[in-house]
Amino acid sequence: MTVSGIYKILNITNAKCYVGSAVNLKKRAYQHFKALYENKHFNIKLQNEYNEAFKENFKFEILEIINDKEKLIEREQYYLDTLKPEYNLNPTAGSRLGSVLSEQTKIDLCLLNIGKRHSAETKKKMSRGRVGNQIRRNKEKYPHPEGCKCKCDDCKEIRLAYFRIYNAKRPPRSKRALSSKPSA
Repeated sequence: MTVSGIYKILNITNAKCYVGSAVNLKKRAYQHFKALYENKHFNIKLQNEYNEAFKENFKFEILEIINDKEKLIEREQYYLDTLKPEYNLNPTAGSRLGSVLSEQTKIDLCLLNIGKRHSAETKKKMSRGRVGNQIRRNKEKYPHPEGCKCKCDDCKEIRLAYFRIYNAKRPPRSKRALSSKPSA
């Protein structure tokens, strides 16, 4: 069962905290501490403090359990105003939950990435991250080129079809031609 509500991450050594809201508190706690452990947390203030202090000095506390998900942001704002957490980068509560980007925003975001190239190191990391994942493709948009030698079922069927067509065009070979050995 998922529990939604408001939480804070407290640094016991200096009493600084981070306040947030989540639809699934258990999952959110895991995400925060996993990112902190891997040194990949989005909040640089919290990450730096975590790196300096020990893991045991940080505590995840549930401030309020809220069943109505619509009130999460309102209650988070209340706690941001009353506790004035030092680690929060934005003093205003906000959530991307359920938000839809306009077509213009999508175009603007797309235009930002035009012309950007990944470094060789980034390409290697992306490649390692995909190892073991089967890449799914839209067969109509991205058909395999002729002569493809991958082992997906579609390509096997295509190769069998080509084989049948090729063999249908050839004249049948007689049994005598198959059994006779060439003379020297």
